[in-house]
Amino acid sequence: DEPPLAVQSAVDAQLHTLLRNAILEDVYHLEPSVYHSVEAAHIRLHTQDAVSGRESFVVVKNVVAIALAALMLIALTLFGIQVMRAVQEERQNRVAEVLATSVRPVWLIGGKVTAIALAAVVQLLLWGVLTAAAIALVQAAAPDLFDAARHEATQSISYSLSQPLNHPALPDTVRGLAAIDLPLLVLMFLVSFLLGYMLYGGLLAALAARLDSEADALQWTLLVCSPLLLVALLLSLIVRGSPLLILLPPTAPAALVASLPFGVGVPLAVASLALLALCGVAALLLAARVYRRRLV
Repeated sequence: DEPPLAVQSAVDAQLHTLLRNAILEDVYHLEPSVYHSVEAAHIRLHTQDAVSGRESFVVVKNVVAIALAALMLIALTLFGIQVMRAVQEERQNRVAEVLATSVRPVWLIGGKVTAIALAAVVQLLLWGVLTAAAIALVQAAAPDLFDAARHEATQSISYSLSQPLNHPALPDTVRGLAAIDLPLLVLMFLVSFLLGYMLYGGLLAALAARLDSEADALQWTLLVCSPLLLVALLLSLIVRGSPLLILLPPTAPAALVASLPFGVGVPLAVASLALLALCGVAALLLAARVYRRRLV
């Protein structure tokens, strides 16, 4: 029988090791143990901001950026689909026709979006509270670790160059998280989510009001939410500080929160949120207009 791929890889690695050791001993007359000790050495690069002197913690910030972008994508898609299904259920049950006789369609769509938004905020806050509780438990178990992380995260360049680190074995993950303004990050995430939810909730509500079949609506959902997938594909541009995806309303929610760990200028953040809010209101008005026409 043909050997499995794992066995082939193991044999290939062993043959390479034997050949390399033979070359080291016979050609270069070097002990393999000496070569392995040199090869096993690792260099860890720590970058610092030239103005504040704080370490950059690029790896930690990259992980946080990816997590925030993924969470934003999941939340907007999940709760946007809930708005779409709620609109479809009311149309199929003829409840919308009864409500439309006494309530304007814009208030129907606005109330539906607001109700689901409140549920979404409660769920996100619950996730945040559970995460904070887990961090608090770890901090209570090792308080010295976090105190040293906060101290070292605020060191200046001159101090860090002239003084050795007090805790050389301090995990970079803890120090990187301590260097990030977590309250501001949570606040901006909630604001970006609410404004992005207005945009995508309104678009998906208009889509549900326009299409009769739920299967057709779900097929178009991927197209509506495709800008969020674009953020995941172009995350490296966001990390490098590209403002284009941050200013575009369809990509702004995920792009803005993904760039927050690396720092975003106040004018750029305000402009992004303002454009996102305008497009969100326009999407809700579009959904109400389509809703009214389908009822008539």
